[in-house]
Amino acid sequence: MGEERNVKSLMQVLKDKSQPYEERMAAAAALGEIADKRSVEALIQALDDGSESVQEKVRCALIKLGPLSVEPVTHALESERKRVRWNAALVLRDGKLGDERVVDPLIRALGDETVRSLSAQVLGRIGDPRAIEPLINILKSSDGHSAADALVNIGSPAVEPLIGAMKDKNWGVRDYAVEALGKIGDSRAVDPLIKALKDENEYVRWKTAEALGRIGDVRAIEPLTEALEVEDKDFVRRAIVDALGAMKDANAIASVVKGLGNINHDVRESAKRLLVNKGSEAVESLVKALGDFDRDIQNGAAEVLRKMEALCIESLIQALSSESRRVRVEAAWLLGELGDKRAVEPLTQVLNDEDEEVRITADKALKKIAIKASR
Repeated sequence: MGEERNVKSLMQVLKDKSQPYEERMAAAAALGEIADKRSVEALIQALDDGSESVQEKVRCALIKLGPLSVEPVTHALESERKRVRWNAALVLRDGKLGDERVVDPLIRALGDETVRSLSAQVLGRIGDPRAIEPLINILKSSDGHSAADALVNIGSPAVEPLIGAMKDKNWGVRDYAVEALGKIGDSRAVDPLIKALKDENEYVRWKTAEALGRIGDVRAIEPLTEALEVEDKDFVRRAIVDALGAMKDANAIASVVKGLGNINHDVRESAKRLLVNKGSEAVESLVKALGDFDRDIQNGAAEVLRKMEALCIESLIQALSSESRRVRVEAAWLLGELGDKRAVEPLTQVLNDEDEEVRITADKALKKIAIKASR
């Protein structure tokens, strides 16, 4: 009887808007401690309280009541009062409440701009495939980002519908679709994404390059390399270089090395940064690039190798025996710049090279190493 009187008293305080908001907050908090259906009913009504502080306490109380509040809160999504619908959706999201039983009401709530984003977030957490098509349909709305995130959370079952969405006439839908597919990381998306590298919209091409980099499938290396040659938007070119750099494959590294000769400064700098980060994985391709006909690629490769220092000494020493005269010259010059004593004997042998420029460069390199050693 005592608890019953207490519940009724707390309900009255919460309902009475003439009570100070602090009293209403305290009543809401207290009701959240009492697992009683009447508590839930009173709290649901208080979702429309004029004080945001009271609303927050009410939401916390409903979350604390957990499963007891799920059904009433779900019904509140269909309230005529916008504030009630908004707060109900927040309870489901922040409290991580609900299961497959709330999917249908949440799908209906996707038609309500007030709670569309929140409903999408909850549907993504629950992960029920029934929500996929409704979420696809709102990719073109102002809440498309929430729908895309929800589809990512649903994961594999959403892949084929998202691939279908890549054909939508609305570039924003295509943009969200390729980004979501990249985050899901399913190999089924690779071929459609490769085709999307030729999308008419530069932002879709940008997100496509990022998606292929995330997935990391080697099938994308050649198409990405080809796209780098023809792409006319700087930010897309940078994304392509980043995508190639994200792949664990020698051919991808070789393609990034080609980016050292790109006409765009930012693309060249992105390529240098990625190659430095690759470290020893990139050394072989960089040494080969010392003999490239493109002077920008040569210079870029040399710059990156200088930054690697100790990682590339042995490879540069081996490059002194390269069939390419240009590689031998550049390797000798770099060894002189790096000043490592391990290069002295190999450079001394190169003084007998058949090519005069190689011999002169080796001699200069040995003098640089000697000067460095004497300091």
